[in-house]
Amino acid sequence: MAEAIVTRDGHVFEASSSDTPYPVFDPQVKRIIDRANPQEEWHGHCALPRAIEDALTQNPDWTIDRFRGASVGAARIAPEGSRRHGEYVGPCRSCLPLFDELELRRAI
Repeated sequence: MAEAIVTRDGHVFEASSSDTPYPVFDPQVKRIIDRANPQEEWHGHCALPRAIEDALTQNPDWTIDRFRGASVGAARIAPEGSRRHGEYVGPCRSCLPLFDELELRRAI
């Protein structure tokens, strides 16, 4: 899955779930996603928390509140020729707390 988050002031950050060989570690992000069930083996490997963590790493003066009200879009990555490639994918159980806490908007 590929995902992008656009802050209210227009900064764009993107990630792919294939870019996440390890779970997110940023305490601001982890605090929120851990409200979900952290027992899932894929917990913290999603593209959305990775994009936010990468943005916070690139901009050390930012806090997670910078993403409040941001727009998020996600699309399935499928094999070449698949009709499912590019279709909208909603947030998983681990990412739902990010949508709730940060009042994220789904860009579909």
